[in-house]
Amino acid sequence: AVGGGDAERYFSEDVAAARAWLRDACGGGASTLDLLRAELDDHWPHGCSAARDEKGRPHHAGLGRVMAGPTRWADGFVHVDELAPCSPAKGHFSANVYLRLPEAGGDLELWPLAFKSRWQFYANAHTLSKLVDIDEAAQQELRARLPPP
Repeated sequence: AVGGGDAERYFSEDVAAARAWLRDACGGGASTLDLLRAELDDHWPHGCSAARDEKGRPHHAGLGRVMAGPTRWADGFVHVDELAPCSPAKGHFSANVYLRLPEAGGDLELWPLAFKSRWQFYANAHTLSKLVDIDEAAQQELRARLPPP
């Protein structure tokens, strides 16, 4: 989110600088994120692009972070980046792109969650809300209630 008077600087400087830094880190050509977005755009019926503001300017796609282990949870952190349900026309997609892999561990686990209706999604909202919670008790409850990954 961009607040205050920083929106113009964000769109005129920050988005381009972040894109250039990422492409430079990937050898000067298309970044891994560029390639992933192009591949998704080819296959998703409504296309894949970064979110845009009311003037049509694209936001920066991606969030960089350094993960240093060992992490707080030996079994990993059960979470989602976006809790809203997807539809055929709109959704939020997340992917992890690793610059360096650990020698052991670091496996991606996916839980087979699917909802046939919005009602089913909302009926499970209390448990699902814990997917955006870093609390130890919430993590334990998720592991106890979710099917195996």
